[in-house]
Amino acid sequence: MGHVIGQGVRLLIFATDPDRVRAFYAQVFGWSLPDDGQRHCWVITSEDDPRLGIDGPIEIRAEHSGQVGIPTVHVADLSATTHAALTAGGEVLVPRIPLPGIGWLLYLADTEGNLVGVMQDDPQAASPPTPPASGRGPAAI
Repeated sequence: MGHVIGQGVRLLIFATDPDRVRAFYAQVFGWSLPDDGQRHCWVITSEDDPRLGIDGPIEIRAEHSGQVGIPTVHVADLSATTHAALTAGGEVLVPRIPLPGIGWLLYLADTEGNLVGVMQDDPQAASPPTPPASGRGPAAI
């Protein structure tokens, strides 16, 4: 799976509490979502913020049929961004996972439950080594 940055990606942000979601995105990504008093949906594109990409296939081919790419914001510090998201009322849905040779990825929900990926590029990212068998547990019985 590859990652695409800045190629026609759109993140839809829906809100039942526009002030709360606007504060979340300002704190977490530094975005200023317009306040027109009636707005309950915003569209952020890769033209608005070139850090926005997707976490799906780079090319859509037959073998990718049915796969969905999740809008993902590339950040310099995944830990700091995660802390900001939690402080702002977000929730980590999938904790930090390595994409070997690519980086670290996690998925979070904003204050309204919208899903967004957050990625820190790191070519040194790797899965932890598999621990050696201890000779204990069901296989040893």
